[in-house]
Formats: sequence, structure tokens, C-alpha cells
Amino acid sequence: MQIKVRIEEIAAGAVLGASLGLAVATPFAVGMPSLIPTFAAGGWGFVQSAIAFCLTCGGAALGGWLASTQERDSHSRGARYYSDPIAAVRALQEGEVKQFSAGQQRGGVRGIEIGGVHLARSREVGHVYAVGLPGSGKTVLLTSIIDQAITRGDRIILHDPKGDFIERYYNAKCTVLLGPWDERAAVWDASADIDSPALADEFGASVAGRGEGQNKVFHDSAGVVIAGLIRAELRHGSVWSWKDLASSLSGDPFTLIRRAAEGNAQIKTLMPSAFIDADELTQGEKAVLSVMATGTTWLLNYAALDATDSDRERFSLRRWQLREAHDDVQIVVLNSHTVYQTACESIFGAMLASVAAIASSPLLPEISADSAGGYWSVFDEFPQLGATALAKIQQIAELGRSRGIRMVTALQDESQLSAKVGGEKAAPMLAMQSTRIYMRSSDKTAEAVCKRVGEREIMRINSTAESGAVQGKTKQVVRDPVIHPGELMGLRVRRKEPPVGVELVIHIEDTLGKLVQSFPEARSAGAARLIESATWRNGSLPTAAPALVQPALEGSAAGFPSGFDDEGDEAESEAEQMNAENGPLNFL
Repeated sequence: MQIKVRIEEIAAGAVLGASLGLAVATPFAVGMPSLIPTFAAGGWGFVQSAIAFCLTCGGAALGGWLASTQERDSHSRGARYYSDPIAAVRALQEGEVKQFSAGQQRGGVRGIEIGGVHLARSREVGHVYAVGLPGSGKTVLLTSIIDQAITRGDRIILHDPKGDFIERYYNAKCTVLLGPWDERAAVWDASADIDSPALADEFGASVAGRGEGQNKVFHDSAGVVIAGLIRAELRHGSVWSWKDLASSLSGDPFTLIRRAAEGNAQIKTLMPSAFIDADELTQGEKAVLSVMATGTTWLLNYAALDATDSDRERFSLRRWQLREAHDDVQIVVLNSHTVYQTACESIFGAMLASVAAIASSPLLPEISADSAGGYWSVFDEFPQLGATALAKIQQIAELGRSRGIRMVTALQDESQLSAKVGGEKAAPMLAMQSTRIYMRSSDKTAEAVCKRVGEREIMRINSTAESGAVQGKTKQVVRDPVIHPGELMGLRVRRKEPPVGVELVIHIEDTLGKLVQSFPEARSAGAARLIESATWRNGSLPTAAPALVQPALEGSAAGFPSGFDDEGDEAESEAEQMNAENGPLNFL
């Protein structure tokens, strides 16, 4: 924004410009005549005059123009936003070049390009966060990133909530689907991935879920029991299968608890009624089993699928990560299905717990960001994965950087994340990425983003006036929002006017810039988004265990703190509500 200037300021600028032009012309007039032949002296004099005149007039015009176009604001301190895409690319690329490694400066390796800006490889492992409403172009952005990662030969694990990525990338030779509701999906070889007591504990905790408040003890205890069943298999040297685990879970409660105690003796203290010849379990113990039954409902269908579709490929996430197997697989897809949302959260939560365990383990070596063979974790609509998976995604992001893991998380609105994990837990999930990309956003998300970006200091020149006459100017330091919500709410998809593509604002360190991400290369119709698995849909539940009578108890429940009875009722109510979605429990 320009300010009103006085005529004398323009005149002063013109005089200064003319003086500068005349000074530039001086070398042509001083000392030159001695070098000019006599017969050309007259002509040279004319040239001298012309040069001096042109430079003086040009300087005066330039000085007057500069004096008349004074900017009202000049940046002083803080983050800066460039609304012009050309200026934004220039400013952002200048900052990225400073972060280039020696190999990237030589052109030996390349970072991914977003909106015309080539990122430093070290920036990639700092992770990417993107937010934008439906239709804002998130899929365009993610497709561009995935295309570049594939070209580089990097490995990718991605969450596909709608089937867009399956349609574009699925190839049976190099792609694995892990959502069992698709006929093409592989069966997770969990026995290969969960081969130690510690990993069994992680699996149990992820399957039981993360309880809050008074219910936390029931979820934690259920996780211990589930882990105990796997620990028992490991203790006996068994290569366990989903069928084995489902069979243990479908036994009568006393047999189940005793079997789990073979793997973890602490269960005798946790669930004592099964070891003292009691006729029935306490109310609190029943609540633990009820929570466990709810969390493992999907296991019955998964076991049926494993046993029935024996020709399905068995896929080990751990061995793939460590490059011990599945060398031909470049893309692993967590293909969600809205009909089986609860199962999605449970299955993918358990899988990501396995991925996180390896990402934070010394088994996965540390590598340079420039090294070939990096990993990308691309999670579109990542809140849909559920609270358990979100905790593991956070762990992967925190510990995977030094191991060459790049993570891209995308969602429609930040309220989705807060609804899943609460505002306090959502905050760090939105703050740890070194590259943030904002697309057309809702008003609340736009306001939240602008608040996080903060303010900048600018030097502002104000004109002062009395009785309508411009008298002078004053300077003052003011604080102003770096970017306003309207900028984010007004971003759009450019389909006709050049440059065509998706408008976005990229935020790297203290620089924000409006860019245009071009559309990806069009491809012919690819694979089907879903081929439904009849085996998964129909399932095959084991024979139900005898019903367990649950009379009301007085006093504290054995093995749990005082007041556990009321909490047990609350946990069972929670389980009953979840059972309405998942189907009947297989025991209790």
C-alpha cells in the first residue's frame, strides 16, 4: 500500500535523480577530448551533450517516480507472507537453497517440488502437514508428492480413505493392500511382526484402545490380558496364527484368563478370581473382559479370512521395513472402508503400532536424508485412523526422522483431530512439521492457523494533515497479523486461467508464500477402488462360550480399587454401545 506524497518530495527526488545522472555522464566529458581525433571533435561534443542530457533527464524521471511511489509499510521483524506466487517462489527457494546438502547443491539428489519450490532433503524428513476442505485440492497435492517419491524409488505406506490412490497406483506386482475387506488384500503376518513379549504388549495395548478417566484401568488391563495370550504362544515356542488367537479369545472366561497368565504371571494378581476356585468373576474383572471382547471383535472375522482364504499373500510390515522380505513391494496401502470404521481403527492401529516399534528401534539403521531408499508415510484424512493410530503416528514422526522417514499428514479441518484426541493432545500433532501447507479452509481453521502463525512488526509511515493540507509524515512500529483468515478462506482451484492448478499457502520457518500446485499427469482408468471380500463380509464366528452370569456385587471388586464396581458398570455400558456397531460379543 502506497502513501500520499507531497509535490516537493517528487521534485526533490527528481533533482537527486538528475544529479546522479549527471554524475554518471561526467566520465564521458572529462579526459575524453584528448583521445578524440581533431576532425571528430565537433561530433564528439554533440555526443557528449546528448549523453549528459539523456542521463540527466532519465535520472530525474527515475528519481521522481521513486519518490512518488513510497510504500506505507516496510517489514521489520517476524514471519513474512508473499501473496504474489512469483515473489513467493523466489523467497522460499532462496531459503531452501541455504539448507541444501553438498550433494543436493551439486545436483546429485533432488528434493520434492511443491508449487515450484524444491525442498531441501533435510526439510523432507521434518515432515509435511496439509489442511484443506473437500474440493480444495489436497488429493492433487498428495498425488504430486507420491508421484515424485515413486520416481525416486522411495517406499511408501499410505492411508487411502476413498480409493483414489488405489485407482491410480495399484499394481499387484508392487502394491500391497492391508484392509481385509478387499479381495486383493494380503493378510498381515502378525506372528512375524509380533515375536517378542514387548511387541506383544504393544499389540495388546493398541487392540484394547486408549481409555480415558475412570475407564482407563479397564482398557489397560484388557491390553495386558490380550498380550498375555500372545506371550503364552511365544513361551511355548509356537508360531501363532490369527486362528489360534481367536480360539483363545473365544474360550470360557476362566480358561482365557488362565491361558493369558501362562504368558504373564501378573495376570494372577490382576484377575485373581480365576485362580482361587471362585464361582464367578468380580464385576471389575467382567468389565475388563467386556472391554477386551469389544476391542477384539474384528479378530474373529480376520481369523476366518486367514483360515478360509489360505491362498492370500502373508505380508510382514516389519520384514518389509527392514528390507528382509517383499523387496518388490514399493507401496503399502491402508485402505479404509467407511462401513467398517471401527475395524479400520483397530486393525490399522495395531499395524501402526508395529511400524512405530520398528521406526524407533535400532534395528532400523539411521541414514542421511540424501540416502536412497527413504520411506514416506502419507496419511490422508489421518484422524479417521483413530486415537490409537494417532498416538503411533506421533511416535513415528518424532523418532523416524533420523531413519529417513518422511511423513505427510492431511485432514479437512483441524476440529476433526481435536474431536478424536482432544485439543491438548492435538496441539503437538499440529506443531512438529517443518513444512505446513494451507489450502482453502473453514473459518475456524483459518483463524486457528493465523493465530498460530502470529504477528509481525512493520515500520509504518503515516501522513499527517491539518485543515486538509498534507503537512508531514510520522513513522511508527506496529504489529500486524502475518496473514489474515480471508487469505486462506479465499484460496481456490484454478481450472481455466493460467497458471492452472491448486492455490495453496506454504509455510516454512518464517516465510509464507502463496503458490500454485499444478495438476498431476492424467492417467487412464486404473484399478477398481474396491473389490469386496465375501469372506470378510460374511465372517465365521466361533461357537459362543457359555454365558456368564453377572449378578450385582456389594463392596469393592476383588483385585481392583474401591469404587471399581461403579466404574465397571460404566465400562460395560461403553462396551454395549460399541457392540451395537460391531456385532454381539463372542463371550460374556
